[in-house]
Amino acid sequence: MKNPADFTPWQFKEEDFVFLDTLAPFIPEKVYDMHAHWYRQADLNSADKTLWTIGPEIGGLEQWSNCMQQFFPKTTLLGGLFFPAPLPKVNFSAANQFLTEELEKSELSRGLMLVQPENSQNELELGLSQHKIVGFKPYH
Repeated sequence: MKNPADFTPWQFKEEDFVFLDTLAPFIPEKVYDMHAHWYRQADLNSADKTLWTIGPEIGGLEQWSNCMQQFFPKTTLLGGLFFPAPLPKVNFSAANQFLTEELEKSELSRGLMLVQPENSQNELELGLSQHKIVGFKPYH
């Protein structure tokens, strides 16, 4: 097993690209990502050192696209199903707002609104009134 200290998230190493080359024959020409998170660090309310807080300040459509193109350079990315990062102290309202703003930049992408038991029926209905929000991601 490799030394965990060698792990540098958010950075590709040569060995990553070698591994991805072995996967290339199995990757279709077009890809739709069925599970990805978008976030802004400011909405996370987390001082802990985590994958989210040591990465880019904003992880939205542009960052996702750039990262996925590195993974799959010969693939057309159609879009994805996105939802906010479900961290314990996340600002649900701000995270959901960021999600809807980013979804407007991607024709085929859709999103799941991050919800909690405290959400009112009005909040849920308002979220679903956004044409690219197709459901909920419950988080307690």
